[in-house]
Amino acid sequence: MTTTVFGIPYLPRLTRGLTIACTTILIGCSSSESPTGTPSTAGTGAGGSAAGTGGSMAAAGASGASAGSAGSTAAGAGAGGASAGTGGTACVGDPAATPNKICTDIPSQKKGDAAFTVSSPDFTSCGEIPKTMTCDGKDFGTGASPKIDWTGVPANTQSFAVVFKDISLSNDVATERFGYHWVMWDIPASVKGLPGGMTGGYQSVEVPGAHQWSSLGSYGFFSPCPNPFPRDDARFMCTLTQDSYSITVYALPVAKLTDLPAAVNTTTSMPAAKGWNWVVNMGHYIESLQALAVAEYRGTSKAWSKAFVSPNAAAFPCAGSSAGAGGAGGAGGAGGSGGSGGAGGKAGASGAGGSSAGSGGSSAGSGGSSAGAAGSSGAATACLR
Repeated sequence: MTTTVFGIPYLPRLTRGLTIACTTILIGCSSSESPTGTPSTAGTGAGGSAAGTGGSMAAAGASGASAGSAGSTAAGAGAGGASAGTGGTACVGDPAATPNKICTDIPSQKKGDAAFTVSSPDFTSCGEIPKTMTCDGKDFGTGASPKIDWTGVPANTQSFAVVFKDISLSNDVATERFGYHWVMWDIPASVKGLPGGMTGGYQSVEVPGAHQWSSLGSYGFFSPCPNPFPRDDARFMCTLTQDSYSITVYALPVAKLTDLPAAVNTTTSMPAAKGWNWVVNMGHYIESLQALAVAEYRGTSKAWSKAFVSPNAAAFPCAGSSAGAGGAGGAGGAGGSGGSGGAGGKAGASGAGGSSAGSGGSSAGSGGSSAGAAGSSGAATACLR
């Protein structure tokens, strides 16, 4: 018997077959197009609902965001998904290093007497810095300092300062905190260069009288490391960069630098030693000085570390209280006891029958009133001197 449902002939004998066919078609509808054709045992559909980019570039990616459903049992050779995802590219071999700015194109920092020059026997100008002096194949932050020499020192030079920085990064406010690596100052005027392989320590062992600072807890030389993440680190993007570095020497007319940058970063109000910014502040300070002459020597590096170890920020090399040294107590008046010392100062001497009051003391016989004024409040920067 034939009836109609919504105007369509309805055949009870075909109900079961239609139900199976409809179920199969609904499975196929999970894709953007319904596969058609003669039922088969397995379709060849492939691909995800969208083209996925598989994995990071450091590892072989998956073939798509999700694999498309295989063709259903009733489907023919129709595609199971919209399109197959593109597999991620495996990082095979060492990627080529791409220069981040060309060494010779970066503006020179040289100023003043042209006879004042700096050089290194370890590498040529804008040549590659030896791997032993970088992090290449080692932990991030490791590598020996190069030997450097300077000649043609201007007359009246009282000391030198040296700034080592990544000039591919340091001229950009967004990246300069990574660009400044190491500074040394208060280098005596009699010194004509720095030895290779210097050790750490705020007070330099190899250059008596000099002080140094870096982003490392050792205060010592922070070597080039433009590629800090090893291959197995999720942050490695299967690319290597080659950066340019500058050793800049400043001939200064003063023997000691005393007006050092504040121990607190004025931008964030955070202690500068907690992060990487005090070496940046110190670098800016040295660069702002009225040097008699400035000379620089450059090198390049595509060093790639085997392990990224976040550097421990250098702590200021003393406990340092917030108060400065107190003033000395005033001398006592005639027969009076000496005034007490200011904060951090020493007490004044007892009066010994003098007729006039000592400095800070009241009238004769009454003893010193509160002694000399306390010293001005000192910042922790005082610890650096």
